[in-house]
Amino acid sequence: PIRCGFARSQLADLPTLVAEQVGVEWESVVPTRVHKNYIQDVFLDKNALTKELGRLPAGAPLTLFELPTAESAAGTMVRFVQREVESIQYLLLPPYRAKLIGHPILMSLTQPSITPSQLYEAVLAKTLQFVHESERERALERAHEGKYPFELKTVAGTGAVCSQCRWTDKHCLGCLIDPSSRDTVELGNLCTLAIDWEMDFFSAHEEQAVRRHESVDQQEQTLHASYSLLSCMEADARPEKLEYKCSACESSWHTSQTLVDHAPDILAVHLKRFTAEYVDGKFRSSKNHTMVEIPLDQGLDLSSCLLYTSDAADEEDSVDLGGRRIIKKKKRTR
Repeated sequence: PIRCGFARSQLADLPTLVAEQVGVEWESVVPTRVHKNYIQDVFLDKNALTKELGRLPAGAPLTLFELPTAESAAGTMVRFVQREVESIQYLLLPPYRAKLIGHPILMSLTQPSITPSQLYEAVLAKTLQFVHESERERALERAHEGKYPFELKTVAGTGAVCSQCRWTDKHCLGCLIDPSSRDTVELGNLCTLAIDWEMDFFSAHEEQAVRRHESVDQQEQTLHASYSLLSCMEADARPEKLEYKCSACESSWHTSQTLVDHAPDILAVHLKRFTAEYVDGKFRSSKNHTMVEIPLDQGLDLSSCLLYTSDAADEEDSVDLGGRRIIKKKKRTR
């Protein structure tokens, strides 16, 4: 796996960036949203992906799964979660507990009907890299005998409970898919299967190995960048361009407005951290985590923000409105 970093302003060029930084064509990947250790959403419609990405908070991961061929995207998508099944001895509780481990997996099957042995072989080929290097040969030998270093079970989307048994049966962690069975397995699109590992074979170090692209460091520096309070106030005090039109003669005036004020004895500053966006008929708020440095020891010089001066009010192209704002008049156009 390769971890890359992109800014929100680069979302429109995401296909090009993926091809440049990862070396994978956009047509052969499937974008997903991963929550903890399972795949929460799969964005099969890439045209609506930009709209979906607007809901992600800053720093949230977007996982792209590469498919062998572009035609595989038309097959049956199957989501996999990796689990470790532990035995517990508590009164009135199930004897086993499943814990999600590692990264989820997304595979594309050419046919929705497949034999259990074919399914196990496909999963083994995908996950053999997660097996201890010293145990890979033994895992392949056992696979020829029909014994695999894991068990496949049908589970719900979160990978916690069985998808076939009733909710009242709390002891079922997933119905087993027997690799020796000759019956075909019918898999629905975007169904979820659990890979219950024998922990003697599973290597957490191999599974967690990720190549880090230099763009991650660049975006993390941007994400955790800090600004001074003075620079924020200077940006807020920039001139605002206005245009007025006369409803009678349709003449227009282009003016420039700048809010100004005198330095107070006590300054109260409110940082606008939350931004509301109207998406799909609902308001969604996002928080800006940018650090703002406040110079408490050095003091705060507001001379660059207080643009009002008595000399400016005396100029012919300025109008003094009580020291609150200055409007610079420009030539009238018809």
